[in-house]
Amino acid sequence: MPPKRDPDFQKVLPPLSPDELAKLEASILNEGIREAFVVWRGILLDGHNRLLLAEKHGLPYREQEIDLPDRAAARRWVIRNQLGRRNLTADWASYLRGMDARDAPKEPGTRTDTSGQNVTRLQAIADEHGVDRRTLFRDAAFASAVNVIAEAVGDEARPTLLSGGATRADVEKLAEVAERDPETAKKVVAKAEEIKAKSGKAKLGNAIREVLKEETPPPTIPDGRFS
Repeated sequence: MPPKRDPDFQKVLPPLSPDELAKLEASILNEGIREAFVVWRGILLDGHNRLLLAEKHGLPYREQEIDLPDRAAARRWVIRNQLGRRNLTADWASYLRGMDARDAPKEPGTRTDTSGQNVTRLQAIADEHGVDRRTLFRDAAFASAVNVIAEAVGDEARPTLLSGGATRADVEKLAEVAERDPETAKKVVAKAEEIKAKSGKAKLGNAIREVLKEETPPPTIPDGRFS
């Protein structure tokens, strides 16, 4: 029986491009699946794309069970494992660092910042990722904004937001829109995907401006009569 795929863990997996997937498939067909899939309590933590290809071609594979205390620890393992990828984009790296900071276990009796995060723990995480604490704090805010949009629009929005065509300000602005008007946020993401299909980048700022312009009624022109 193959390991189970957990949707919550899959949310933090950067998707492979078609070219990357094709190269992985060619490698697997030529050399087989050399590395074991990492599994926790029957749930797949590492090897999602390879498992997909193994099932497609009926290839054998091995599983390596690891011991972790709970789901939170398992998700942090997935996040940190992804942060070790060499081809990770800047936006995905920022998002994953932010998620790692958000998911870090709180230590009682220690000083916290204005977001409730443990200051000592944040510094330790920042040091591990080679950034300063201010950058990590911004990463956590960025991750929160991305998650707000994904919750309103759907998880499929996450790769679009992190594809390299959106500034932090654009993402945070869209998160504000998503909280008060999810339908408009869906239109913005759809427009961003449309722009990405044409130009290669989502250009979220352009999508926000275009959709909000469409959603805003034109001003009423006075007819010259005054009371």
